[in-house]
Amino acid sequence: MATALFSIFYYEHRHDGNSRPEALRKAQVKLRELTKADFAEISKQVSAARQEARSKRKEFREGLEEYLKWDGEYRKYVGVTIRIEGIKKLSR
Repeated sequence: MATALFSIFYYEHRHDGNSRPEALRKAQVKLRELTKADFAEISKQVSAARQEARSKRKEFREGLEEYLKWDGEYRKYVGVTIRIEGIKKLSR
């Protein structure tokens, strides 16, 4: 989970125009300073993305390219949700 979050933070900073070393440093700092509130917000965003992918997937017949695209997105967010739930259980 930490690796996934780090990657997201890194690419956000790269997208903002930071150099690779600067994006790396900023991503490290952001990951270190992640709070429970931040984690809760990320969890909420993942849940919304999972629901959107599930809804979009239903718009297409199974086996079509669009269906497979949204099915992949849905499965990705299901995996992240499982990891988030595991972390929540550990922190109780």
